[in-house]
Amino acid sequence: MNTTCKMAVDYYGKELQINQAFEKMGGLLVTISQWRRGRSSKADVMSGIADVIIMCDQLCYIVDGTEEGVNICSDIIDQKLKRQEKRLEEYIECANTQKS
Repeated sequence: MNTTCKMAVDYYGKELQINQAFEKMGGLLVTISQWRRGRSSKADVMSGIADVIIMCDQLCYIVDGTEEGVNICSDIIDQKLKRQEKRLEEYIECANTQKS
């Protein structure tokens, strides 16, 4: 876990950082919507994504109560990506079989 994330939660408090996470997530939704209409830049979207990722790390720490929370979330992400990869491989194989 990034030490700065832990420091932010410890300094500002859980409730404030949870609210901050909500704000950053909402801001990202608005930025993506604006980007789709040509009213926001790719850099704005990337910055919003970075903000949300940082806040998600803090949420993992808050929910688990330990610095290990981020590692737990990371492991779950890996599992979900592997499951998705397997599904995609099966879908592609099935689609290729139907084309033949």
